[in-house]
Amino acid sequence: QQQGLLGLAFSALSSLSNTVGYYAGYECNWFDALKLTNPVFGFYLSNYNDGDDGEVTFGGYDATKYSGEPVWFPLVNTTTDIHGIPSPGWWTFSTKGWSWSVSSVNGSIGGSLFEENPRAIADTGTSYLILPQDVLNSILTILGATFDNDPEVQAIVLPCNNTLPPIVLSFNGTDFSIPTEFYTIFAGTTTAGQNICVPGLGAASESIPLIFGDTFLRAYYSFYDKKNLRVGFAQAVHPTSVATTATGTVTGVSSATKSSPYIAPTGSVTGILVSSATKSSTAAVFILYLVFSVLLN
Repeated sequence: QQQGLLGLAFSALSSLSNTVGYYAGYECNWFDALKLTNPVFGFYLSNYNDGDDGEVTFGGYDATKYSGEPVWFPLVNTTTDIHGIPSPGWWTFSTKGWSWSVSSVNGSIGGSLFEENPRAIADTGTSYLILPQDVLNSILTILGATFDNDPEVQAIVLPCNNTLPPIVLSFNGTDFSIPTEFYTIFAGTTTAGQNICVPGLGAASESIPLIFGDTFLRAYYSFYDKKNLRVGFAQAVHPTSVATTATGTVTGVSSATKSSPYIAPTGSVTGILVSSATKSSTAAVFILYLVFSVLLN
């Protein structure tokens, strides 16, 4: 048995598209095989301390996994292949009025990007929230991140609890708040019994300054609309985690009591495909539990 990744981006990223001229892509085969009339899908990523399963929904969205209305962003850098089919490649969109802020016991800090409308990618295949290096450095400083010189660790670490403040990203008139349990990642326990947590943040390349990876996508349900070439986000609803707050064009966001101190993840999730009830006459919904584990026999 082998494990692999299930890619749901556009056909322009397929290695076959460069050798045979055009390849429909795995997600297109899904829509055709299941006879889905609505070429959309949505992702819900479980938080570490939820004890919940993540899921991807094809042909619609799971309304039980998010709150309020999604904020939509049109895709950018779209091109047309030789068959006249739009193929942007990544799920790339433009952010306007982008800024960030963190307020903690160490003070408050914030700023904007050097670009007026920086591009961003929504990518479930990227583990962290990827930010420009200077923004990353400022956030780690205000959070009190330190480098652990323990030979077993040798990494930048954060406290393994929920005492750190949220990271707030603001763009297109909406504030997206990411609480600590979404960006604090349990990395293991040393032989001395010390729990180690690392920030779920990384430095970006110059070409794409922002990648909304799993750190962001655990806090926000993500919507992928291939027909209208757009991506959207709404507050994810987790069983036990802190409710994130999105203000602006998102409506109906409820509050919740802060969860108990950070709980290290246990167990694993297998890649089992199960069928759920049909949500409408035009959208048969299928759920693929994460982590994606494509078993090749």
